[in-house]
Amino acid sequence: MKYYFYCFIGCLVLCTCCKEPSSIYLEAALEGEKWIRSGSIRNGDMVSWLPNPDDSVYQSNYLYHGNAGVILYYLELFHTTNNESFLREAEMGGNFMIRTIPDTFPDPYQVGLYTGLAGASYTLEQIYQAGNKAKYREIAIQYLDLIIESGGKENAELEWEGMTDIIYGSSGIGLYILYAYRHMNYESGLDAAIRIGNHLLESAIDCPVGIQWPMITDSPEPVVYMPNFAHGTAGVSYFLVSLYQETGEYRFLDGALAGADYLVSISTQDGLICHHLPGGEDLFYLGWCHGPAGTGRLYYALYQVTGDRKWLNRLTTAAQTVMHSGIPAKQLPGFWNNVSQCCGSAGVAQYFLNLYHITGEKEYLDFVFRLTDDLVNRASRTEEGWKWIQAEHRTQPDFLIAQTGYMQGSAGVCSLLLHLYNYVNGEKPAFILPDSPFVY
Repeated sequence: MKYYFYCFIGCLVLCTCCKEPSSIYLEAALEGEKWIRSGSIRNGDMVSWLPNPDDSVYQSNYLYHGNAGVILYYLELFHTTNNESFLREAEMGGNFMIRTIPDTFPDPYQVGLYTGLAGASYTLEQIYQAGNKAKYREIAIQYLDLIIESGGKENAELEWEGMTDIIYGSSGIGLYILYAYRHMNYESGLDAAIRIGNHLLESAIDCPVGIQWPMITDSPEPVVYMPNFAHGTAGVSYFLVSLYQETGEYRFLDGALAGADYLVSISTQDGLICHHLPGGEDLFYLGWCHGPAGTGRLYYALYQVTGDRKWLNRLTTAAQTVMHSGIPAKQLPGFWNNVSQCCGSAGVAQYFLNLYHITGEKEYLDFVFRLTDDLVNRASRTEEGWKWIQAEHRTQPDFLIAQTGYMQGSAGVCSLLLHLYNYVNGEKPAFILPDSPFVY
């Protein structure tokens, strides 16, 4: 049996000859927790966290920036350390969400997996699974009912203001509804997911090769297509693959394959797909939102269901491009001063850890350590704990902030640190988000 030990001498070095794994990643994650906790807002049995502690006004309950993402991080800490105080913190965050999220139909733009009620419901379910307190699942189910009712009651199609994507729209919502059907005994979920699939197939746009989807199907503005995972065809196609896996209906697989064929038709020889069309043909992201770390999920899912190695080859070609791009030392137009799960190093490291798990290719794991060691070294050490200062937005490189959230901020960065620490110790993560095909 191999044991891994990581020595921190200026930078971290992987060694395969020592007896115990280093705790540097766990230590960094715990230091990150101190900083997150230092800015928390407490009221009785409730707690919340400002996405940007320097902003004393804005709050969010949702997964991308807000409380739901921080709660997931605390659940990962509890899973890793078995420290009950972290579970209590997550439950207090859940209490805050329950009492502050309206129990009426949500605004269609506040339903999404990452930006709304679907992500909040998923998070409450994870609290239930960690602590077995029934109220969190009960409210999660209530939220599911609200989500479905808000998208159309008796129609053969289900949609929210024409939004199709993973972050805001039908694809991300549909993935969570499928999760609820599979893992929460939510029997009406399959019919709802099929109705979502019906809408997505109906709204597909024919292309010279395959089909594509805009982020919003009925937008009054000129359509800009973002083909990758977070807001485009790759994410929609991934949901359709997942729906095929559950239903066996080939029309959903055919739609996913047509979407993938379109993506292949616009890919570069090194496997990258541009950020947007028209006008963004020369801009290539590397992360989860608009790059291979997201779109590769579709290719892996297609390989799983079809057995066709061309999809695995699409994935590995882009992976090689990312590994040889010069990151994290080098910043690129599509990989700037960002360390987070959405656009930056943490999301890329998480993806390559997944690739190592499914392929066993050591170069992927080496790249994970290179990215993660850089993350540790980039932390700002303060009296309140460690934080990560970054530019969330590519177009605002001088707007530098430290954030608490999952997709943008310390909760996501530290979750990656915990995932890697657990992996080298032979442990699984606490949960796998509904938009990931990688099973441990």
